[in-house]
Amino acid sequence: MNLKCRFCGEFFCPYDDTLDLIAEGFISSDNVNTCPSCWDMIQLSESDFSESFSDTDPGL
Repeated sequence: MNLKCRFCGEFFCPYDDTLDLIAEGFISSDNVNTCPSCWDMIQLSESDFSESFSDTDPGL
């Protein structure tokens, strides 16, 4: 089963465990719409973004 990534538009095959969840009806193939490369970029950008802000006072 090949799905189209909503970010880059490339087709990808989900991991076996994801295919099992789709086959068993736990998730829909509509929920799996991000390829592994784009997913890694999203996770990286969120961690970079969260680390760029700090609650500490820089003036201390």
